[in-house]
Amino acid sequence: MLRIYLVLSTLWLHIYAHNRHGFLARRQISANPVFLPRCKYDEHIIKNDENLQKQIDFANFVFTGKVTSDIRYHDNNTILFNVYVKRYFKNNGGLKDNQEVRVVKTLYEGEGVKCRQVLRSRYTAIFIGGKPQKLQEADVQLTISPVPVTLTNLDRVSTATKGK
Repeated sequence: MLRIYLVLSTLWLHIYAHNRHGFLARRQISANPVFLPRCKYDEHIIKNDENLQKQIDFANFVFTGKVTSDIRYHDNNTILFNVYVKRYFKNNGGLKDNQEVRVVKTLYEGEGVKCRQVLRSRYTAIFIGGKPQKLQEADVQLTISPVPVTLTNLDRVSTATKGK
């Protein structure tokens, strides 16, 4: 009995101690989307002030808000969700403060499969977008992924909208 215990403990040490991020970690990643890395498709826009300024100049709407509904996936690689608007930085479409807005976002290739999508219910972010062209059931079409709300990002967005 002691011999079986020693063999099993040696096997366990060999598998787990030497290969902590090997086979089991890959299985966890493929099984649970929480272990996927965060999608960083628009990171170069958020970190560069000139690129952010171009996106804000191009956009009709820049606002902070909270996702209030579940995310609905459509066949044409888009998602639709509701956002409760807290504050507008830029509003060229006549939308009102403190209201719910229907937002549509086009997914990037592999978003939600190869990397973890940031959007979820009750997620607070800065949304930058324009008027939708294809989907009439939405009020805003996002041009870039939602920007996380941090003091740095809020300062960048407010200076970019006031600088115009």
